[in-house]
Amino acid sequence: MKDNIINLYKNSKIDKSNDVEDYSDLLFRFTIPFDKQFINLGFDFIEMIEFSIIAWNIGNFKSIMGGIEDKINETFNTKELKKNEVKLLKKLIEDKVNLFSQYDRFIVDFDIYGIENDDPILHIITQNKDEYINTIRHSPFEHAYEESNFEQGIINRSAIILTPLQPFFDWKERFLNNKNKSKDSSIYLVSEELDTVSEIEKWLKRRYDKFFCMELEDYTPNKKLWPQSRTYKLFKQWFNIEFSTMIFDHETEPIYKLD
Repeated sequence: MKDNIINLYKNSKIDKSNDVEDYSDLLFRFTIPFDKQFINLGFDFIEMIEFSIIAWNIGNFKSIMGGIEDKINETFNTKELKKNEVKLLKKLIEDKVNLFSQYDRFIVDFDIYGIENDDPILHIITQNKDEYINTIRHSPFEHAYEESNFEQGIINRSAIILTPLQPFFDWKERFLNNKNKSKDSSIYLVSEELDTVSEIEKWLKRRYDKFFCMELEDYTPNKKLWPQSRTYKLFKQWFNIEFSTMIFDHETEPIYKLD
């Protein structure tokens, strides 16, 4: 694994227009002292690079702006990172500030080519600090690095995922003469303050009937056809319930709600 990590960077290339420092080499020097930690945590190539880029960019913000330690700590508390992952992220940020502060370009994207052939080429796209900060200030996501959202794509919501089970299909067939047993799972976003599965489940026990009714209404607005005694026990019999506290959005277009 270590040799593969080293080879990944040794074989990497980057556009060197405008005499920009080779950031693939910088990322290698930044990351490789922690190769054993990455290996022990089970990171693959992509996860290692993404994790290192997050630390690099947070370190840039810390060097340029300062005074963001509280927000970084808040980020650690609200994300389901393992203790050793938090520890590694803090060390990487510290190294970025102390050893690489002169390299103040932000890493905005990367590509890896040829990894399936064991001949990887890493291509890193960077942006100078003024352009990057200006982009954030004029972006619809200008608060993306506020509200403790340092990890790209994190949405400040948790999720409840409902998937119909056989009793739901039996009800459809009996009362609606609908024999179609295909139905997508429904995903309901709820407050990120519900940041553990036990908290979400406790919250759902008090509000499950609202979700039950929404699922039923999706097929018929006639409430006389709905089960009249809708207990939480019945709810769990009719739906498989899953929870998630990590919601990612990898698209650049703003999210909007339908009226």
